[in-house]
Amino acid sequence: MKIAFVGTRGIPANYGGTETYVERLTKYLSEQGDEVIVYCEKSQSQSDKAEADALFSDNVRRVEMPSIPTKHLDNLTRSFFSTLHACLDRSIDVVQFNNVGPAFFSFMPRLFGKKVVGAIRAIDSQREKWNLFATAFLRLCDFLTVKVPHATTVNSTAMQDYYFGKYAKQTLYIPNGLVVPEGEFAPEFIKQFGLERKKYILFAARLEPEKGCHTLIEAFEKIIAHLDTDMVLAVAGHQGFTSDYLSSLKAKSSDRIRFLGFISDKRGMDELYHNAYAFVLPSSVEGMSNSLLNAMAHGIPSVVSDIPENLALFTDLETDSALGDKAGLSFRLWDSDDLAERLTTLLENPEHAALRGNLLREHVRKYFTLDQMCKNTRSVYQDLLERR
Repeated sequence: MKIAFVGTRGIPANYGGTETYVERLTKYLSEQGDEVIVYCEKSQSQSDKAEADALFSDNVRRVEMPSIPTKHLDNLTRSFFSTLHACLDRSIDVVQFNNVGPAFFSFMPRLFGKKVVGAIRAIDSQREKWNLFATAFLRLCDFLTVKVPHATTVNSTAMQDYYFGKYAKQTLYIPNGLVVPEGEFAPEFIKQFGLERKKYILFAARLEPEKGCHTLIEAFEKIIAHLDTDMVLAVAGHQGFTSDYLSSLKAKSSDRIRFLGFISDKRGMDELYHNAYAFVLPSSVEGMSNSLLNAMAHGIPSVVSDIPENLALFTDLETDSALGDKAGLSFRLWDSDDLAERLTTLLENPEHAALRGNLLREHVRKYFTLDQMCKNTRSVYQDLLERR
């Protein structure tokens, strides 16, 4: 098969969860002998492009596409040019649109006789950063993504229920997956940020309003005001198109609240996860968070906002007799007091915190494997091609 991925910033993954998903899937497909084209944003230099190309096998081709680099037009314009390129390549069998905005163009490869898959990673129309026009456009794209492609996948049962309830259209649930890391990650890389093993709480996501970093900062400030602890809050992530929001967050920067910026080094990110005392995902919009999965896979106790997409990762967790409850912790969305209570629970009982982390790691090992995610996705492509 020859598969093309449209709608991301590209590979190597250096932006968000969708890029990580595409990178993992690309590597798997190429190992199965499939050819893969990934449409990417423009590299900063020819050396950057050459370095990125060298990371992948001969079965993988990165095709860089231009865009209008604004908040509303960047991904949309790149997706248009990518789709046009894919339509004109007669050798491509399957075109997958990642997220609903790019899927606005999903009718085009259908007209050229290609199989089309929509892959919804989150309900983008619910993100706070969009104005009324952009939100209305994304709602239209929601409809198109479940109606136009030959098949549509989602990474959350909550999203599956949402799209069936709204459009009476069945989607295919394929959860994210990863390989549980083995061994230790000694705290070397994180020393540059003044971080020590099990002495920091970690946030790792884009610094945009729907990710809820401001709620976590409010909760952390309440904790250090009332609890005798030397814990630090480490914020890893980069700015999207919301510079005012980032400025409001960085105004809280201090010795106890440290902004690490975007960390592209994968070993460094593994080390950052592995040595954290706890991980927090306070978001209001998610699909299935790769950041949360990574934290759980590293055995880090995790606290999430109580949106269905986050809670879905804790489904099937059993009540542990030693804890008296389930390993995963959640708090009321936007409620910094409730979040502070959950974090205080973890900080006051390190043994229970470690047990929660170990239970979450085994949960990932059982239910969220990379191999299963990739096999199920490839099966979708094969089934579509067999219908010809």
